[in-house]
This record gives sequence, structure tokens and C-alpha cells, in this order.
Amino acid sequence: MLYVISKNTEDPKETSTLLRFILNDVELAKILGFDRGIPVNESDPKALEDNNLLERNLTIAIFSK
Repeated sequence: MLYVISKNTEDPKETSTLLRFILNDVELAKILGFDRGIPVNESDPKALEDNNLLERNLTIAIFSK
């Protein structure tokens, strides 16, 4: 999934804070799983694996082709 911040945004600091949250929050990663694509940071796959969500999401990804 691609996220962008417009150069014309009214509040770039708040927008970047929201974007960092979306990309880096472990609790959000557990909720979304692979809905936003394959996690790019190191903590998300570990959090999914620790909560038995990684294999389930991989199975869904494989069988949804």
C-alpha cells in the first residue's frame, strides 16, 4: 500500500505523525495483518507471529490468488 503526504497539506507535522503511526504501530499491525500489504518493519511480522496471526495471514494470502 502506498501512503503519501501532499506538499499542500495544512498540517504536515500531524500528517507525518499519523503516517508513522500507521506504518509502525504494532497493535495496528495485529489488527490489519496483511490488509495493507506485507509489513516492512521488523516488529510487525514478529508481533503477528507471536500472536499466531502470521501463518493465518500467509494462508489467506496464498489461497486468495
